[in-house]
Amino acid sequence: MIERIFLRSFSMAFQMKIMLENENPPVWRRILIDESITFEQLHDVIQVLFDWDNVSWHIFQARDDSGEPLIIKPAIDELADMAGTDSDDIQLGSVFHQPNDKLHYIYDLEKEWRHEIVLERILSSSPHTYPVCIEAKGNAPEESGLLDELFAEIEELSEQELLEIINSELVEMQEYFHYDTNEPAMEQWVHLYNWVDKFKQLKPWRYLDDGQIIAIWAESIQDYVYCSVMGHAEIHYGITCYIGGQGLTSLLSTIDQQELDQLTILLNQRAVTLNLLNRNELEDEEYQLIKSIGRSYRGKNQWPAFHSLVPGYYLWKPDKDEVSLLLEIYPQLWNVLKRVAKGDLNIPQSIEEWYALYKDQEGKWIDSNVSVENQYQKATKSPECQLEVSELDLTRLKKQLPKIKQELEVAAVPFPEPVQEHPKARPFFPFLFLVVDVETQLVLYQEMIRMDESIATKQAMLTSAINQLKAIPNIIYMDDLLLAEELAPVAAKMQINLEIVDQLQNVNTVIEEILEMMDPRNEDNLPF
Repeated sequence: MIERIFLRSFSMAFQMKIMLENENPPVWRRILIDESITFEQLHDVIQVLFDWDNVSWHIFQARDDSGEPLIIKPAIDELADMAGTDSDDIQLGSVFHQPNDKLHYIYDLEKEWRHEIVLERILSSSPHTYPVCIEAKGNAPEESGLLDELFAEIEELSEQELLEIINSELVEMQEYFHYDTNEPAMEQWVHLYNWVDKFKQLKPWRYLDDGQIIAIWAESIQDYVYCSVMGHAEIHYGITCYIGGQGLTSLLSTIDQQELDQLTILLNQRAVTLNLLNRNELEDEEYQLIKSIGRSYRGKNQWPAFHSLVPGYYLWKPDKDEVSLLLEIYPQLWNVLKRVAKGDLNIPQSIEEWYALYKDQEGKWIDSNVSVENQYQKATKSPECQLEVSELDLTRLKKQLPKIKQELEVAAVPFPEPVQEHPKARPFFPFLFLVVDVETQLVLYQEMIRMDESIATKQAMLTSAINQLKAIPNIIYMDDLLLAEELAPVAAKMQINLEIVDQLQNVNTVIEEILEMMDPRNEDNLPF
């Protein structure tokens, strides 16, 4: 099993109006914000919206679903004795349910800067990244009130100026909020573990092995999820769900090559796995999650843990989208497994055809089979790559630079150590984009990229490399067909021949030297 470290979405966006009461002229802000952020995060946003200094206590005053008063307060020791719910334990969507729902935010419990917050609209999609301010009226008063008279003569900022100032500060929050709002809600985890308990009772590994694939159609992704039950060999128990076409290709790769190293798995697999582990195999975060939803397990291979696999990224806990997808397919998977247990359904063990469950036009679930070859062709069929960089720039380079007899090797090579951009971000494996001269074996260009970097970025890197060379080579060797297809439009425009080879000897030598220098045992040889 892969070693683990623990270090958007189906949710809705709320359009909210936040008005500072008892101000003339009116002072208010209209924002778009994700429904699943916490009230503590909303407090942070309001501080930016009204340019408060965040030096005083605050509370939210609302009503719960039964109409009873609800106080939402900061989770700090000084207010531990105050009745109410901690603001980092409750999400907006738990209080705001429909347009015109409202509550109050009070900042500075002595001066009582009172804000009315109204839910205006619920949006299923928006071109914005949240949180964002879309309208602003009026300058907020100075927090202390001592400078109001001093600044009374200063001209009020225009709406556009206010928006620019506010959103420039909100941008810094967006990346952090993204990871928080992509966290599954506690209710989702509860529902998911309910299904886990059902699967454990059914014990599908007694009558299925991991080669008997069950394909279940998922409306949310408009593709199949391919489910493999583990445990028939009584070694490792669980269920792996390979997601869509990317999951299918990684599943077939696993079938073809039973023994894959950890890096190869992490660079290629697209799946979410349910693993049934021993207690001592759980990460602390996994154990705390089980405790938080009121579960407890005993014995070997009884403790559930979910892991997400995304090509080019480190093993991580599932996000909200992935948990939602599991909750979509698990009921159908359980029904299939129950029928198999009763002997009412046979799952073929074949590499040519797999059992499939899909919905017909009337919404009825239909038993069927899918051709593995057909599904693979669909998954690997990609539109012809187009030129994504400026054709004008390439034409200029072609005119300015001489065409010379030079052979290059070009590759994007993965590094075995993951990189984490900040504590909430999922670690990823960086790739080194390399251009190496075949004759001199010198590295002529290098740049770090992600595995899922855009085609435009890769084409721009090749263009930049040619520009730095001050010449156009006559041939480029590559060992990655997909990368070659992505770079082919640039090569064609510059009249450079692309050749696919089995291996790039010079690139491999460069990588070996880099890895040798990175080896802690050779610390004295590091070039930095």
